[in-house]
Parts: sequence; structure tokens; C-alpha cells
Amino acid sequence: MAKFVGTVGVITGFDEEYIDGIPSGRHIANVKEYAVRGEILQNRQTPQEHTEGINRTIRLNQRFSFIAPPDLMSLPLYLNAQNFAVYIEIQGVKWTVTDISVEYPRIIFSTGGVWIDEQ
Repeated sequence: MAKFVGTVGVITGFDEEYIDGIPSGRHIANVKEYAVRGEILQNRQTPQEHTEGINRTIRLNQRFSFIAPPDLMSLPLYLNAQNFAVYIEIQGVKWTVTDISVEYPRIIFSTGGVWIDEQ
């Protein structure tokens, strides 16, 4: 199997945004990056979707498996995996995580399109 080295962005909590000392009602995710290495399990090719926007149709469509670092496994969010992985960065490009399964001690996830930081 092919190997990969990259980083995984994980949501560790949320902070409320304040404008002039007044809560705006918007919550901003705190994302922590973890260095990981693992295997590429599946390389799926799908047709490109034609939608509006620049580079919104690029899709990686691969499945990755890695052994979770100990400090990642200690997070309470590890138990609710669907809510914490935001992106995986491979060769300088961040890809959106679309599906996650936890098979202790491994985490297996699928990727979709390019991740766009909205902050």
C-alpha cells in the first residue's frame, strides 16, 4: 500500500467572537494540527462536478488510515469522531474530511474537495 505523511486538523473547542466587546453570536472553531503518517487505502476516481466557484470541483476522493497520536486519543471529541476532523494536509494542500471511522487505535477517513478556511 502507498504511504502518506501529513497533518490532520482537529477541532478542540470553540470560542465566541466579540465585536467591540459585544458577543457577535458567531463561534470560531479552535483547530489543532497533528502530524500523522499512515497508508492510502483506496484511490477512487469520480467525475468532476461542474459548479460555480474557483477550484470547488477538485476532489481527492481517497481513503486514509493512520494510528492516532496519544494526545489525540485523549480528547473527549475522539469518542465523537464525526464532529472533530476538519481537514488533512498532504503536500501543502488541505483536503476536507468527509467520512470518519474509528477502529482503535486507527482512524480511517475519506477526503473530498479542497478545504477552504473561512476565518
